Amino acid sequence: GNTGSSSAVNFTLATTAPTIAITAPVAGDNIINKTEAATGVTISGTATAGSAAVNGQNATITIVNSSNAIKDTYTTTVSNGTWSVNVTATQAQGLADGSYTIKANVSDAAGNAAPTASQAITVDETAPTIAITAPVAGDNIINKTEAATGVTISGTATAGSAAVNGQSATITILDSSNAIKDTYTTTVSNGTWSVNVTAAQAQGLADGSYTIKANVSDAAGNAAPTASQAIAVDTVAPTVSISTAGTTTNQATQTITGTATAAAGEAA
Repeated sequence: GNTGSSSAVNFTLATTAPTIAITAPVAGDNIINKTEAATGVTISGTATAGSAAVNGQNATITIVNSSNAIKDTYTTTVSNGTWSVNVTATQAQGLADGSYTIKANVSDAAGNAAPTASQAITVDETAPTIAITAPVAGDNIINKTEAATGVTISGTATAGSAAVNGQSATITILDSSNAIKDTYTTTVSNGTWSVNVTAAQAQGLADGSYTIKANVSDAAGNAAPTASQAIAVDTVAPTVSISTAGTTTNQATQTITGTATAAAGEAA
């Protein structure tokens, strides 16, 4: 009938899990384009304790593809309720274009796992293309008559891994010193674009050589390689004259002669 007693045992009941979140949009908009991939991107977020400490714990961040296969795994330590990992340029460029999901996990000091945080992202690293397709003024030479009515510059734009339709294309005309003389913007629609050079703008271009350049970026921010087209403005007419003295003759044949002189800087 003797009753024994034990010493007190102190314990902590910690059953409330922490939480983890991916807070900052990856690459600013959750789309990694070619330029961003080339410098690497950061994934960051927060972790909040439940009933046990989460600061000092390791967070695990994974990138999985659309087939749920893990492409990359990163670990970092939670500090002051935040965490961050860097995706290097090599790792970012190693991700094929497509859809991915970032998953973040952490457990607190008591071993309670936070519900997984997820963030969908897209990798779009293939740039679009742009081209100037129709010869300006039919032959890439703007003459006086064509300048008086204005001319059209047109072309195509083809998407890479992100949409190019609906994006703004910028068209510039540069002189032989590479100084911009005119700039135009237009919207790509159904893979084509077009801008009008008004009569006033065309007549404002001095005779000489010019280069047209066309640029566009897709919806992911990938810039197309610049398209270029050389053109010439030739609006000064040549002169023609009859040099044979006006005489009256009863000869069966008579030769009439004259001269034709090109405008300055032009071919005869």
